[in-house]
Amino acid sequence: MLIRPDNPYTQRVNRLVRRTPLVAFLVLGGGMLLAALLVPIFAPSTTVPWETIVAVEAVLALLFWLLTFMMSRRSLNKLMARIGTRLSSETIAFENPYFGRVEMGWEDILELKLIETKGSEGIFFRLNEDSEVYQEFEPMWMRGKEREKFGGFHWRMTPDLYDRPAPEMYALIARYWQDQTARQELIEESASA
Repeated sequence: MLIRPDNPYTQRVNRLVRRTPLVAFLVLGGGMLLAALLVPIFAPSTTVPWETIVAVEAVLALLFWLLTFMMSRRSLNKLMARIGTRLSSETIAFENPYFGRVEMGWEDILELKLIETKGSEGIFFRLNEDSEVYQEFEPMWMRGKEREKFGGFHWRMTPDLYDRPAPEMYALIARYWQDQTARQELIEESASA
């Protein structure tokens, strides 16, 4: 089972990323055209260099089109498509282009806790420090003051990115963590996919 980030916030940011160059072009290009149209009214003896204005508008249109193209290629949708939480019968894996892939076995998780206090929202994982998984991904775990702040938990999943509420995410993950027979659903789901 793959859980992808998708919520109104990520959708709003994605729309904003795509619309920003267009709005900038309309404001800047429209301002230039408006200024060119107002020059004859306020300074009738001045001639307007229309060839220059048309050339500048064309260059601006090209630059903002390129900016739109670049931003859409690096858009939030493409980033979000590379982020996800994958649940399998053996493991739970967190995939993120910034820190890579962190995968932990269900048996390596000692405790799960949902914290919804503002500034500390998340699903927290306490791991078996003697496990191979703990040793393999040790640089990724919380440490120092951050670990103290969150009661000694090793990993924090931030569910506010996802398309379902944090309690629902917690219930889903806790169910598979606690009930080994429920994990059979994950095997069946991957076989039918």
